[in-house]
Amino acid sequence: MFPLRPHHLVALLWVLFLFHSGSYNFAKSQTHTEEFIPSKFAEEIMYPRKSYKKFVKYDVPATFEEAKNACKNMKGFLALPLGRQDERDMHKVIGVGFSKCPLSMSPTYWLCAIDITEEGNWVNCKTGKRLKYFNFHKGQPDNYGGSEDCLVTGPYLRWWNDVNCNFTANGYICEFEDS
Repeated sequence: MFPLRPHHLVALLWVLFLFHSGSYNFAKSQTHTEEFIPSKFAEEIMYPRKSYKKFVKYDVPATFEEAKNACKNMKGFLALPLGRQDERDMHKVIGVGFSKCPLSMSPTYWLCAIDITEEGNWVNCKTGKRLKYFNFHKGQPDNYGGSEDCLVTGPYLRWWNDVNCNFTANGYICEFEDS
């Protein structure tokens, strides 16, 4: 057994707080959704915008195309953070999570970015424009096996990872414009 350090205790207390407050349920259903709407007042002071993003998480296993189509059918689109603030807002929706399979990696959620046409040239799957903001995990993207052309993120990744587009992620986050 290793000695308990202060940051271990803080992490444990945070998980217990989330569980006790109902912010995290260890037995979520497959259709659980959470949404986060950034404070319009705070954003207007820091980043004046004409529209605001609303992120909604869906814990429904899906491939990239299935996730993209599901968001489109709900009059939204697969989420893609365009900067650090978007990334923070999106991760507030993702929250803390654990994979249902103890042998798998942490839960993963699709992002709207691909490099199918040219390896290493990541583009927004909605607009087709090259990405200006990146948040890849160390050593990523690695195009493992020569077929990783889509991106995922998750509660413990907090960074991006490239995966095969036919991979079944734990869910996806849809983005909706709220003007």
